[in-house]
Amino acid sequence: MRKGVALIGLMLVLAVPVKFLAHEGYEHLVMGVVTAVNADQVAVKTQQGKVVSAQLTKDTKYFKGEEPATLADVKEGLRAALRLMEEGKNLTAREVRLPSGKQDGR
Repeated sequence: MRKGVALIGLMLVLAVPVKFLAHEGYEHLVMGVVTAVNADQVAVKTQQGKVVSAQLTKDTKYFKGEEPATLADVKEGLRAALRLMEEGKNLTAREVRLPSGKQDGR
């Protein structure tokens, strides 16, 4: 019974046109390599080759692994995951996540 309800729910979600999901106030997750960073903006290049730029604000949170970090930790060439909020035509970074830098023993 639960599988049937879950399947119906999934079908309904997939039936919603994608353009309705890409509206202002929608959150995006972008992963890539940092290509530029300054006090106001960060840009990453995705695996698909697209460069995505986002505004940084005083409310942007930074993490290195699970530990808190700062803007100073964001360097060109590092992999990063950005949690972005679409505000009009602008993207604002809510969160910047960097690798922890710790070896996993492999």
